[in-house]
Amino acid sequence: MNNTTITAAIRRNGGGPWAGVRMRMAGALILLCAAIMAFPGVAKAQTVRRGCTSSGGAEIKLIPSVNFDLGAIPPPGAEIYRTQTYVINYECTNYDRLGRPVTASPQLQVLSDYTSLNQAVNRAGLALEIIVNGDESNPWRPNREPGGPISENHDAGLPYTGESGPRALTLIARLKVVNNNPPAARYPVPSGTIFKLIAGVGAVLSPGPFITHNATRMQFVPRCIGDVSVDNLVRFGRIIAMTGYMGTLPQQHPFNVTTRINPSCNIGSLTAPALPDNERTQFLMLLSAQFILQGPGRIDGDGTSIILRNEDGLENGLRMQILDTENANQPVPILPAPVEPLRDDVGNYGQLVGSNPAVVHAYTASLTPDAGKELKLGKYSTQVLVKVTYY
Repeated sequence: MNNTTITAAIRRNGGGPWAGVRMRMAGALILLCAAIMAFPGVAKAQTVRRGCTSSGGAEIKLIPSVNFDLGAIPPPGAEIYRTQTYVINYECTNYDRLGRPVTASPQLQVLSDYTSLNQAVNRAGLALEIIVNGDESNPWRPNREPGGPISENHDAGLPYTGESGPRALTLIARLKVVNNNPPAARYPVPSGTIFKLIAGVGAVLSPGPFITHNATRMQFVPRCIGDVSVDNLVRFGRIIAMTGYMGTLPQQHPFNVTTRINPSCNIGSLTAPALPDNERTQFLMLLSAQFILQGPGRIDGDGTSIILRNEDGLENGLRMQILDTENANQPVPILPAPVEPLRDDVGNYGQLVGSNPAVVHAYTASLTPDAGKELKLGKYSTQVLVKVTYY
């Protein structure tokens, strides 16, 4: 239409033939508009098709990083992880190209991003199941990998014709054991868009809400993985003191605790670099340390001091603390026996990261007078066990 107008302006004085062309084109345009206006039903049929709408999809929350103890994996069929329940409120429509309502069932459809998670779960000897609308007895096992039943879509609700009306879809993801004796390995999985709610079978390209998952890393760790070494003797100097003069007190001596992968443990590909090699895909184990009194002495009421005794078993007026050099010299708790570490303690020692991981943590043994107590003669010693737990 614009081109015709411009041409007419350029050839305004060009004679009759151009005027005739203009008239014929204008007439054709008028007739075409009349034809479109005469068939409103056909125009509607071109715009009303099929699809689902929703205020939002869902993100399935997997554990960002999880270590499985190869000596303690439950038997096949056991459930080892379950997410919260996710709810998607939606409506679907389904009409053919002539605008006639079509009967269909809404579907959950696997998308290409699911491949990475699918492969990792299968190789790890696990199965991902999706519990749809609370149907625990008939979960969906989405799978695109050879070697198992292929399942790329699943009913998400009852059939409808034309328009479903407002509905709610509930989803729960769970992991079950298939093989409880997998090899030592690491399976990093990037975040992805893995499922889509569609109006019916074959409607993958039509609108619909998406279901995503966060990045995760699954590590299968042999029990022999740990190797911890400690500077096994901290020798304090001779104590020389008198009333009103502490002489050689206080005393401090540094020592190190070294943690690494046991070189004699078969870890397979557990720490091997991945592609891409970054903080989300690298090997990672968090560490916590406990200090447990095993020698003479008693733990003071503050829980961080050992009241020492001499060879005669008498408290000798000295106390010892272990200071965390890498945490502003804060005294570490001294325990009478091993306990299950608190969640807040996980990582308090450091972390093993990458393909050749090791951690050297510096501490200081501090010897001070026990305020208000008399110093007694004699030799003294104690023993503290350092226990490092891998997560």
